[in-house]
Amino acid sequence: MGQYNWLDYKNDTGKYAPLYGWSQWALGAEAGYAASPWTDLLISGGYSDYTQHGGQGYRNYSNDSHVWSVQGGVSTRATEKISYRLLMGASWLDYGGRDNADVGWTYSLSANWRITRQLQWSALGNSYYQPSERTRGQAIKVYALSTGLSYLTLGDRVTLTGNIAWRHEQNVYSDRYLASGNDFDEDILSVRLGADYVMNRWVSLFAHFTWEEEWCDHSGYDYHRFRGTLGVRFHY
Repeated sequence: MGQYNWLDYKNDTGKYAPLYGWSQWALGAEAGYAASPWTDLLISGGYSDYTQHGGQGYRNYSNDSHVWSVQGGVSTRATEKISYRLLMGASWLDYGGRDNADVGWTYSLSANWRITRQLQWSALGNSYYQPSERTRGQAIKVYALSTGLSYLTLGDRVTLTGNIAWRHEQNVYSDRYLASGNDFDEDILSVRLGADYVMNRWVSLFAHFTWEEEWCDHSGYDYHRFRGTLGVRFHY
């Protein structure tokens, strides 16, 4: 597995405190053993290299962070209609230079239940480290869970979806100076509805709507918002 991510904030308005984007490239591998026709035993490992944008030079912190992770678990079919995958392990974070490090338990899970041919339930979750978007040279640990339903209708041309997601962000600070007045965690709850319509083999239309509520230990940072997205998807 290989991937690249890039997050950028437009901070040139001058109205708000800057947010720090970051870029990431990651490599990973997974191996499994078929313990039975229904169950696989899995082990996976990965490495990520992050670069925080705009943090260099502040209290001699480095922009670069590195994460190593190892997880083990199972992937199985409980029945012909129910399957799940669960991995647990640990991640090691080296961040901001100056020998800053953190280690913690991490998880990765997914489950799927095909209730009928048209109706399907699924769940996803994972935890991981990433650079802080609010504080230079620091990091956060993210815990995420989501679950939802999808329904296929109108001659299999329309897929309706609804899900709920929770995300918890926990700060990882290298010294008390930065943590003072800033060490507050955040929780984000999202409720999402969507519809996808397949016009033909080449084109589909979609409409997605999200309501989001955020709670922070620092009460001045609480917010809620609504977002709607309409689009066209092309296939070939």
